[in-house]
Amino acid sequence: MMDRVTRGGLADQQFAISMLSLKYQPEMHPVLLAALQSPAPAVRVQAAAVFAKLRERFGAEAKRLLAPDSVPDPQQQRE
Repeated sequence: MMDRVTRGGLADQQFAISMLSLKYQPEMHPVLLAALQSPAPAVRVQAAAVFAKLRERFGAEAKRLLAPDSVPDPQQQRE
């Protein structure tokens, strides 16, 4: 996927970014960073949209996991 973003034509780059959006895994982060730094404005815009989508998705999950109600109280577990 990195080759498509860094060496492919515009269609290849856009296809790779769309795959990032659909099948993102944390190990794909370098590919997204490369797309955000692309010299092609259309690629940067698409990558930024994917980044925003992922930030919203993972940000909401992180907030849910860090919410006070989701952290078990060790005192209650002993009883």
